[in-house]
Amino acid sequence: MLKSTLKFLIKDTAFYGVGNAVSKSLQLITLPLVVKSVSDPDFSNWNMIQASTAILAGLVLFGMDSAAARFFYDVKDTDNRKKIFTNALFVQIILSFILLPLFIVSMHTLEKYSGTDAAYHNDFILTLFWIPASALTSYFTSWFKWTFQKRKFVVLTFGLAALNLLLLLYLKLSGTLNIHLIVQINLFVQWGMVLYCLAVSGKYFTAKISVALIKKLSAFGVPFMIVFVLGIVRMSLDRYFLRQYINDNDFAMYSFCQKLSIIILLAVTAFDFAFNPMVYTMWDKPEAKRVFSKIQSLYIIGMVGISLAIMSCSIPLIIIMGKQSYVAAAYFLPFMLFANFGYGLISFSLIGINYSKKTYLLVILIAIALAAMALFNFIFIKMFTVYAAAASQLIANLVLVGLGYILSARYYHVTYNFIKDILVFVLGLLLSFPFGFIKLGANVYLDAAIKLIICTVLFISLIRLFFNAELKAVMNRYWKNNNS
Repeated sequence: MLKSTLKFLIKDTAFYGVGNAVSKSLQLITLPLVVKSVSDPDFSNWNMIQASTAILAGLVLFGMDSAAARFFYDVKDTDNRKKIFTNALFVQIILSFILLPLFIVSMHTLEKYSGTDAAYHNDFILTLFWIPASALTSYFTSWFKWTFQKRKFVVLTFGLAALNLLLLLYLKLSGTLNIHLIVQINLFVQWGMVLYCLAVSGKYFTAKISVALIKKLSAFGVPFMIVFVLGIVRMSLDRYFLRQYINDNDFAMYSFCQKLSIIILLAVTAFDFAFNPMVYTMWDKPEAKRVFSKIQSLYIIGMVGISLAIMSCSIPLIIIMGKQSYVAAAYFLPFMLFANFGYGLISFSLIGINYSKKTYLLVILIAIALAAMALFNFIFIKMFTVYAAAASQLIANLVLVGLGYILSARYYHVTYNFIKDILVFVLGLLLSFPFGFIKLGANVYLDAAIKLIICTVLFISLIRLFFNAELKAVMNRYWKNNNS
């Protein structure tokens, strides 16, 4: 079973990985276009607007992406699946009409608490109209993923990134690119993709609106909505603390580093997109728990290797994607990389909670993680600024994941290789820091090449140290097949 499951997982991870990698790669390509075209104050304020409106988008989404996906597998007939899709979508449309006017009325309060300057008032207003579109595209992304509509998933994720890139390139070449036009492009592209999603999802629409089903979806979705909102707050809280203690230039560098760290999310989200639907379809099978344990260990060693490779090339990446003045970001980039891939472990740590459908436990977990992050920032950020802020991301994610394992074990116990997995994670984190500090080559590119060689040696050593039995089994199988 492990062999066939891994083949399925690798195939879907590769598919979603290619689609997601292209999408995220295009987003990364837009990063230098933006960073090199706007001032540090523009970039800083734009990031705070994005962070604040992302939180509000979670309120409109209302957890319907998770609710629709969860109940989709509980019914087999087409009519009930149509009702699930339509009613979940209906909830978001109604909430958009209710909440958007409230957001606009509360504009000055939002500006105050997000720390954005008055000069960006109009940009903030426009971004508020981006919120419903963002919630709807998130809903359709989840729907296409969970219902295995791969082509539509790729068109949506690729289309969002590609259209943004093409319009930004046009404005860059015409010499008119500025922060105000960037906001307008985001708004236009997001709504354009919503229209596409509605057009290709016609077969799932039904006129049957069920109050009982909406209550059922909401009961399941509200905890996920709270988790989503608190999760966005958790990912942004470091910036709210940090904004008070550093200037626009340093804040822009920190914001850039956060965006650069999404490189590792190319792999994390590709895996997540394939793994979670697989869990829902096989967790009652006899071999499932052993399979989940093996996959987690493979996930961790794989992500450690990717993180070390990114850190090997961190200096040229920062110069190419950002500015020479942002090079110091390499010093705290490991915290962000390992925070992102560490958060990916939530796919494993929450298996039991998802199995039990006790979604309120997610709210408790995320609240505790948020409190830990706030406390850490409150104590250390004034003294250590960007280092404390970056480290708080890692700490919050590890608290969330760790408590998730403890609670999940009560409902669906999986015997993970925690000692080995933790050792690989910690060693990978410690080994990644020197790649940002130490210079080994005459120029940044030679330096990166040398570090990549060292990275390869370290990665092979980690595999030999922690996965020697698995490696021997693979090699023996290879020689046996080769000889036969």
